[in-house]
Amino acid sequence: MKILLVDDDEMLLCVTERMLEILGYDVIVEQNSKKALDLFKQNPFDFDLIFTDQSMPKFNGIDLISEVYKISNVMLFVLCSGHDSELLELCLKSLDQNIFVEILEKPYTLDSLNYVIKKSILRNKWMIKENFLSNNMNIEKI
Repeated sequence: MKILLVDDDEMLLCVTERMLEILGYDVIVEQNSKKALDLFKQNPFDFDLIFTDQSMPKFNGIDLISEVYKISNVMLFVLCSGHDSELLELCLKSLDQNIFVEILEKPYTLDSLNYVIKKSILRNKWMIKENFLSNNMNIEKI
């Protein structure tokens, strides 16, 4: 699984990159969210999950998620922040209701990082299964 990791804090970016590598993920890092979006646009099928910080200058994590979703509506998202998760939940309401974003509060541990990514993957599998079943229930038997 390939993760695009976006955070303007260089130290946190390096630590999170290492944590993700320990968990067995292939990680591409970018400090600038606009550059991360450009990278995604060039290679939208190269990434399985976007892991982004919320608080970044000019183009925050929710902005990035919104723009990536316009390109790929099956992308997995994890949004991390040192701010209150209830406040983030309110901010996320501005997104398309079909976008599912897992929230990870800072500071996070290797276990909490692993948990939120696995949760995102399982939610995506469940959504695919639900879509498949609902689409196939409308097919008449011949």
